[in-house]
Amino acid sequence: MHIMRGVAIALVACVGARAMAQADPTVIGKIIDEGKNRNQVMKHLRYLTKDIGHRLTGSTNLQRACEWTADQFRSFGLQNVKLEKWGEVPVGFDRGKRQIARMVSPTPRDFEFTSPSWTAGTAGLQRESPSSNPRRLKSSKP
Repeated sequence: MHIMRGVAIALVACVGARAMAQADPTVIGKIIDEGKNRNQVMKHLRYLTKDIGHRLTGSTNLQRACEWTADQFRSFGLQNVKLEKWGEVPVGFDRGKRQIARMVSPTPRDFEFTSPSWTAGTAGLQRESPSSNPRRLKSSKP
């Protein structure tokens, strides 16, 4: 008895959901036409990935991407578009195009390196004495 009631409820729910899922064929046709003939997905994806580039949390590029997206939504006619603060990022992250260290003596040599993400920068070029055993390595455990 309980099984039959459960089956009946499930059947009614499925039929009801299917009936409510139907939409105006004209509207569906317009959506399909828009997707097939005026699709801009690749244009937008290319702009976000190639022109703006990496969008790491706290980076200038992330802010640019958010503002560009909000502008796009407005250009589509959406109203009440706004960016909302979602958290605090104490250190922004904008890695330069080239990260190099340059040894100037006894033999000039450039070293490429990378820095840990979301660490504070050095506020410009720095000049230091050479070290064959940096302090950080001395304190690290094997």
